[in-house]
Amino acid sequence: MYYPYLRGRQFELIALREGLEQKIISPLVVPIVEPVKVSSTLFTTIEAYNKAAHKIAIVQNPGVGNFVEELANKKELIEQYRKMMAYNCVIPVYIVHEKNDMDKLREIKELKKDCLVQCISTDSLSLLPEIVKYINVSEYIVPDGTAIRRRLSGKKILINDHFNKLNKNAAYKENKDESFSEDHLFYEEEGYSGFSDYSIIGAEYVETGFAPYAVAIHMVYFSEDKALRVHHFVSERDEDIEDPSGKFGEAVRELMEFTPLKSNKTYAYCCFEQLAKAGQYPGLGSVKKLSIMHHIELASRFLDKKI
Repeated sequence: MYYPYLRGRQFELIALREGLEQKIISPLVVPIVEPVKVSSTLFTTIEAYNKAAHKIAIVQNPGVGNFVEELANKKELIEQYRKMMAYNCVIPVYIVHEKNDMDKLREIKELKKDCLVQCISTDSLSLLPEIVKYINVSEYIVPDGTAIRRRLSGKKILINDHFNKLNKNAAYKENKDESFSEDHLFYEEEGYSGFSDYSIIGAEYVETGFAPYAVAIHMVYFSEDKALRVHHFVSERDEDIEDPSGKFGEAVRELMEFTPLKSNKTYAYCCFEQLAKAGQYPGLGSVKKLSIMHHIELASRFLDKKI
């Protein structure tokens, strides 16, 4: 099982919803969403997964963003959101922070569902006895490392941040092709029931973006030994923030010339292909959306034994 971990920004949610609409997400892929803000896109995404009877995991106590505060100030939406959390498709996720949120644990208990619990460090393990009094933990989401794995009994999902996030897009020119992950190859023999990552976004959460000097497209692909690598397609120009459309054209033309991606053309790849032919620029959010969709579709094909 693959659990792509996304932070609930608009382009990430649209990637999940559009991937479902295009039927490119395997039942063996269960997205985890940590909501960062209250938005209609979040609600429509959950509704889409409910309609399709496809599992989606929602973090109940997000550690980043303003979702909890925003929802508390929109009382007309609280009941609607709680009804959604009761959908059969929704798997609750609880993150073990420095201190347990007892009110949130009581809310999860009322859902009467099996839950995923994310343990960030070995220090969080001391809080688990109190948590399991309230909720039934089906699986633990844990970072790579033997300490947590040895001290936790039960099923575990391996989570890693494989994306080498740099401060500026132009810096990716120094190392355009990198190893990404082999978790999909070895997670089962290493004792995990599933694997998770932050796709091509990375674990770090940044509230606001900025206009980049260079445009970069990050695309994963399978090497000959089925390991995942990531290639960074970066615009030639990086002197200023002008002409993002032209810079996207430079990056996408480089993408079209990259042979390893052509052997497993995904829905997202074909979208990039059409944009390159038409000379169109979809905006940076859509570029990230397509890169995420591409990654999830490749993982889906692998788990469905189509690769």
